[in-house]
Amino acid sequence: MLKAKSLRAFCAASVLSCCTSLVCADLLTVTTEIPATAIPGAGYSDFLEIEQFTPLPGEILTQVDFDLLLDFSGTMGFENTDPNVATFYQLKLTWSLDLHLPEDLQDPNEPPLIGVLASRVVQGLVDPYDGEIDFDGPSGRTFDVVAEDEAGSGGPLVDAEDLAAFTGTGSVALPLTAIYLEEAKAANTILFESLFENVRFEGELSVTYTYIPEPMLAGFVLLVGLALRRIR
Repeated sequence: MLKAKSLRAFCAASVLSCCTSLVCADLLTVTTEIPATAIPGAGYSDFLEIEQFTPLPGEILTQVDFDLLLDFSGTMGFENTDPNVATFYQLKLTWSLDLHLPEDLQDPNEPPLIGVLASRVVQGLVDPYDGEIDFDGPSGRTFDVVAEDEAGSGGPLVDAEDLAAFTGTGSVALPLTAIYLEEAKAANTILFESLFENVRFEGELSVTYTYIPEPMLAGFVLLVGLALRRIR
């Protein structure tokens, strides 16, 4: 009798495990392109519109996850304006981009939904000033730099308030901010000019909605009930 009951309990547990995996099986991924966007010296701030999850009758959204993929670019330049000495130099460009939850869901004590940080450094040696500030020639250099496939992820969002914001027939606006930091150094002189311009970012945001279709949910509840009854 005990063995039979243990066998029934094992079968019920197997059914529950199978049904649980089925309930979590449905995913919908929405990808939003981020076009090439310039970052002004004072920083960039705008909204990224994301398509909401539009449920069919009975469908239930249970989780939202985010994956952000970015390419950064920019131009750096150095000009030695000291006519008396050659110098080693170093230029560094740092990009920082943050994606936030909708404004009414933000917690000032929490970090952004996704933060992506990237930087590039160039260095070398230039001759004494050649008489022209053109970031070229013997005393100057110009570099186009890129940081590709910089990735960040966020979530999962599972709270009812968060899920409600991403459920509907329209879109949800996510605040997006970006800045860049510039750094220029010379080893042998304080007389130099630096150039930082054409600083940009572009990429895509993928939002994955995990949801339960109503017929699957009803079947899961029914099977749970039957399994528990058999154990008795």
